[in-house]
Amino acid sequence: MRKGNANSLGGNFISGIIQDDAGVFWIGTRDGGITRLDLSAPLAKQFKRFSNIPGDSTTMFSNRITTLAELNSDYIVFSAEGISAGFINRKTFEITYHESKKTLLSHY
Repeated sequence: MRKGNANSLGGNFISGIIQDDAGVFWIGTRDGGITRLDLSAPLAKQFKRFSNIPGDSTTMFSNRITTLAELNSDYIVFSAEGISAGFINRKTFEITYHESKKTLLSHY
């Protein structure tokens, strides 16, 4: 991560990397949330960060990502310190959370 550079990872300590079915990389970190890396986008738009901004409920709950996976063609699912399941909509980039304290897999 380079401070002040939006075209870099959101954190320095990587906790997981996945590549979705569209070829986009999703990189979870222990100190900077999740970074989306789309190498097919123009250089200035390759990186998109999802991190916690104190006082903004539309941002990540925590920057300490523990797991990361592609749920389906619409969502990336993650867990982070203090939450069992969060979701990033791959089209709108909206972040939502599983309301139950049970893990996502307990419903299947």
